[in-house]
Amino acid sequence: MNTTKILSLLGAFVLFSCQNADNQEQHDLSPQVIEVHDEIMPMIPGFDKAALKVDSILTNLDSIYAENQSLDTAEITKELTQLKSDLEEANDRMMVWMREYAPDSLDNDYQESEMKKISELREFFHKVSEQKDKNLHTFQ
Repeated sequence: MNTTKILSLLGAFVLFSCQNADNQEQHDLSPQVIEVHDEIMPMIPGFDKAALKVDSILTNLDSIYAENQSLDTAEITKELTQLKSDLEEANDRMMVWMREYAPDSLDNDYQESEMKKISELREFFHKVSEQKDKNLHTFQ
C-alpha cells in the first residue's frame, strides 16, 4: 500500500513537472509573438501616408503626365491601384490579428499558431513595403 502511494505521488510529480515545462515554454512564446508585432506595427503610419500619396498621384495623373509624357499612365494606374489595395490589406490584416489575438493564452498550440500568423503577416508587410518603395520612388 505504501508503494502504491509513493508511485502515485511520483506519477503526480512527473505529470506536474511536465505541465510546468509546457507552461514555461508557452510563456516564452507570447513575447516572441509580440516582438514580431512590434517590429511591423510601426510600418502602418508609413503605409497610411503612402496610400494618401497614391490617391494624390492618381488624382493628378493627367498633370503629372503633361510634365513627363514618357510615363505609361495605364501601367502606373495599375501598379498604384494594386499598391493601394495591398497597403490597405496589410493594415486591415494587422487590425484583425490584434483584435483576435489573446496574449494571455496559455495554450502552446494557440501561441504557435499565432506566431505563424504574425510571421506570415511580417512577410506580407515587408513585401508591401518593398512594393511601396519601388512604385513611389519616381514620385518623390
